[in-house]
Amino acid sequence: MLAKLARLSGGNAFAQLVNFIAISYVSRSVGPDEYGNYALIISLSLIITAFVTLKGDNIIYSCTKVQDLNEAIINLVGFISRAVFVLLIISVIAACFDIYLGGILLIALLLSLLNSVIVVASAYFIQEEKISSHLKLLLIRPALMFLMQAVLIIISKSYIVLCLGKMIADSFVALIRLKSTPVCHANTSIAGIKQFIVKYKYYCLHGTSASVLNILNQQLALIASPFIYNGFYTGHFGLALSLVIAPIGIVLSPLRGLIIKKVSQVKPTLKNYCLYTLLLGVLSVIVYIVAYLATPYIVSEIWGDTWPYLADVVMCLIIWPLSGLFSSYSYAIIIANSKQKLLLNVELVYFFIRTTIIFYYFYYSVEFMTYVVSIATIGLTYNLIISLIGYKEVVHD
Repeated sequence: MLAKLARLSGGNAFAQLVNFIAISYVSRSVGPDEYGNYALIISLSLIITAFVTLKGDNIIYSCTKVQDLNEAIINLVGFISRAVFVLLIISVIAACFDIYLGGILLIALLLSLLNSVIVVASAYFIQEEKISSHLKLLLIRPALMFLMQAVLIIISKSYIVLCLGKMIADSFVALIRLKSTPVCHANTSIAGIKQFIVKYKYYCLHGTSASVLNILNQQLALIASPFIYNGFYTGHFGLALSLVIAPIGIVLSPLRGLIIKKVSQVKPTLKNYCLYTLLLGVLSVIVYIVAYLATPYIVSEIWGDTWPYLADVVMCLIIWPLSGLFSSYSYAIIIANSKQKLLLNVELVYFFIRTTIIFYYFYYSVEFMTYVVSIATIGLTYNLIISLIGYKEVVHD
């Protein structure tokens, strides 16, 4: 498992380097306000992705038979295409009343369709141990996106061209991934999808609800920031999230997948829990120290005075995703033990807390950096609670 994780992490690290270069270039080119609109669309697409994928990556990771694996990928892609189609109709209707909001939702839906396909197909590649093919496409995606966005920015320095560049890259990767799955050689029916959802109801219902709430908890602060502050601060918050959550998240996703697969096959012990949690904790602390020391210099050299609050926001927010890395073994235990309902209850509590704080800041106009510190602190406590729940699951078993 560690060897496979090393390959995935190495490929992910290189992909994130390309992605970092792309984000640095386009954000500096378009400025905080336009990047804020782009970040808002990406946030909405991530929320929609969490809903329409039905936690399909975890379902795929839990499959031990080829027949179950093929059934999962076929039905998941079938559900994704149908769900997004319905939502697209709603977005077109919304655009008739408000062209800006309807357009934002339409773009977010198209991006979520492509991203959802990539999420479940990537899980299929990992479960089938097609690591080399997975890594190639993992590297192609940010490189192609960067190329498309860099070319289109010459025409217009707008958030729309950033979305178009991402859409082109994601379309290419999604089509290539689907060609290597059974989806191209099978048909799905609504009845078959219903049976699939019933079969994996804990993933599809409780898991999806928890996942949507988790993404909402991640993205709610960004979505609310234009209403509390303005596009300038939204751009700062959105870019900081991209710089800290996406790089760690792209490592976190395959890590959790591999751990879920291992925990599903071999019952976790207290010794393993302590070992993996300690290793992940040490790794998180090292990354945090390095990032905290390097961030002011890097931000100053790349973004300069155009983004005056960026370094402070990044240094505050980074503790949030790093604590998720620390709690990833506990998270895998919760998923493998089909405790999605418990995870949903935790997400609901934190969603209520986060929403209450956001409404408070909306009415009382709290300083922007206080807002950022509060959001990061809530994320940290959430992941610590997940670690405690994982420990209790191991001790109880």
